Amino acid sequence: MGLKERREREKELRKKQILKAGTKVFLKKGLESSTIQDIAQTAELGRATIYYYYPSKKNILRDILIKGLDNFFEKLLNDLRKAKNEIDVIERIIYFYINFLKRKTSYAQICCLVVASTQIPWVKNVVEDFQKAYNNWYEKLKETINKHTNKRNTEKIAKLIPVFARGLAFEYLLSKDMDKVYKIAKEFLKNYKS
Repeated sequence: MGLKERREREKELRKKQILKAGTKVFLKKGLESSTIQDIAQTAELGRATIYYYYPSKKNILRDILIKGLDNFFEKLLNDLRKAKNEIDVIERIIYFYINFLKRKTSYAQICCLVVASTQIPWVKNVVEDFQKAYNNWYEKLKETINKHTNKRNTEKIAKLIPVFARGLAFEYLLSKDMDKVYKIAKEFLKNYKS
């Protein structure tokens, strides 16, 4: 590995360190009360280092959301490529959401915090960027679903199933009862199949 590759890898590791610290701080102090200084202390870095990578906490929050979204959809679409039919697509989407939530609870929490904070002007701008990225992924999701379903159901599945799965995520965040979430998902799938 050359010097250039090593520097790129170190840069990405530093960004991950900052985003992880930003997530902790935002969840602990809220979006408005959090400062670059708080994030620097949590990351055990100097403020100047944070500013080198991110000019504001808005940029940190944006990267937390967009990178999480990209990670989610890249893995989901990869999983959906293995689907055999429409029911398999629906099951995969639902269980992918649930399993992602179990692994990335802090991401779900930060998304909820952002939704609750859209009255803050700079957060509203971050949400607009997130929505643009989501819309791009949504089109790719529809294309992938379309390969496994009849054409009339593509839009319905692409819209309704993720909404249902996000509802399961909120249920888990509120109740912390994963068994209940799985039970709701199984009941939904049973009804959908019949």
